[in-house]
Amino acid sequence: MLRRCLFLPFLLLVVLLPVAVWSETVENLYEVEMLVVDQSETARREAVAEGLLAVLVKISGRLDVAQNPEVQRAQRSSERYMLEFSYGSSDKVTEIEIDGQLVLQPMIGLKVGYSRQAISGLLRTAGLPIWSSNRPVVLPWVVIDKGGQRQFLNSLNSPDIQNFMQEEFSRRGLPEITPLFDLEDQLSLDAHKVWQLDMASIQSASGRYQSDAVLVGRVAETSAGQYRGNWNFLFQEQTYVIDARTASLEDFVREGIDGVVQVLSQRYAINTLGTEGMIYLEVSGVSSFSDYAQITRHLSDLEPVNAVHIQEVSGQWVRYEVTADGGLKLFQELVELGGLLKLSDDRIIDQSGERDYRYDQQWLHYQVVGSRQVNDQ
Repeated sequence: MLRRCLFLPFLLLVVLLPVAVWSETVENLYEVEMLVVDQSETARREAVAEGLLAVLVKISGRLDVAQNPEVQRAQRSSERYMLEFSYGSSDKVTEIEIDGQLVLQPMIGLKVGYSRQAISGLLRTAGLPIWSSNRPVVLPWVVIDKGGQRQFLNSLNSPDIQNFMQEEFSRRGLPEITPLFDLEDQLSLDAHKVWQLDMASIQSASGRYQSDAVLVGRVAETSAGQYRGNWNFLFQEQTYVIDARTASLEDFVREGIDGVVQVLSQRYAINTLGTEGMIYLEVSGVSSFSDYAQITRHLSDLEPVNAVHIQEVSGQWVRYEVTADGGLKLFQELVELGGLLKLSDDRIIDQSGERDYRYDQQWLHYQVVGSRQVNDQ
């Protein structure tokens, strides 16, 4: 169950996370790596259909895509959405039956790349949302209570769970930073503070990682071998609480990450059933061709944007005309999510040195504040 509450006012004074949401551009959203028993066409077709669903889940932010009739039809011809595939080695094995005997069969890795254009077209036809590849980076802190003994879940004491958590973040297309749990972390944050939800200490320890959001998990193993707890997702001065009661620790981790994706995708994914609109913006502080190129590329790469036209370039400012889906509010949030531009109240000065008020009521005014970063995930 997902609940939301506001940060307490006094906690706002100790938040050390950056005010700007920098995010990362996730580069592998349209790729899936799977395991197959052989290189036969039948095995590949089944894997490509399964991979298509995985990609649609990452791009839409929705777990229920398989229930959509258009998606079901697409799965029957899933290779139409495939750009490329390749095989590789794997250390995994599976049991297969040969002549009535179960034998171990080495698995083969299969990597499939899907067409971004074709996937976007399918989601639009299906009326499903599209979540941009520019996504907030999440920093997870997880503490488990076993018989009154509390400790962080990390690669030293729980390597399997740590790997599973990273795989789940990747499965949902969400970039994350794993805490180092080095001496600096140990001095600034312990398991007891996390269990008590000492937000001042959590935010202070998180500041070094420069993430966009913090995910705090607290889980206790019951005498029956089940897991009860909750996740606190801290993002842009709000806390979302995700309660979980699961049969396994893996399910507890999965519910937390799924809850985070639900929050973020509902906020940033575009509604493909919405109408297209025109948005006008002007950008100041454009001091070089590199700035100009980064801004133009940043706007063009935003998922709701269908077209970017440059209306005017003069001095250190540029005026753009953008055609986009999803409405003005979503566009504004996505523009700033990259950390390159910040909405400004300043008005552009014309060549005579006077403020140019012709555009005040209909133009968005942005200022260059950073550089665009693209990282592989």
